[in-house]
Amino acid sequence: MSLRRLQLDFIASRGIGRAAAVFAGLGAVAVLATGVEFNGLRTEAAGLELRLAVIAPGEEPKASGGAAANPALTREAQAVATQLATPWGAVLDDLEAAVRDSDNTIALLTIQPDRDTHHVTVIAEARSLTAALTYVQRLQQSKTLAHPLLDSHEVRGDVPERPVRVQITADWKLPS
Repeated sequence: MSLRRLQLDFIASRGIGRAAAVFAGLGAVAVLATGVEFNGLRTEAAGLELRLAVIAPGEEPKASGGAAANPALTREAQAVATQLATPWGAVLDDLEAAVRDSDNTIALLTIQPDRDTHHVTVIAEARSLTAALTYVQRLQQSKTLAHPLLDSHEVRGDVPERPVRVQITADWKLPS
């Protein structure tokens, strides 16, 4: 019985496989299609710029039927701008940072912002009233919240741990 010779050639040069050739071809077609699409969009943009220059040389074109002609659309645009200017992310970051600083003795249940009055109402559960008061004191040091107050508290007797459910209200500060 003779053993077959085992050939270990780790650097064997092989031609490219059929799958590699197909993928290379597909890539080339995708690049070509992207170039054609880019050229078409560039031509369209140049045409629109020429039309704009013909409409009002040296001036901005006047909006017909736009926001200036429609006060309801103007009010809606202002409401959207106000909503986007509200510092939701910063307010939520401060609320969560205060939870972390309280060693997670507070669980936020609801956060109800009122954009029109710049108030936010937080309903949370704390392990104790002391933890809830510490949380409110931490919120008073917040950069985005002004005048956080403990509105109400209730010891939950129906739960074995007897957590304290609190309602806190605060105003949020607009970024300057």
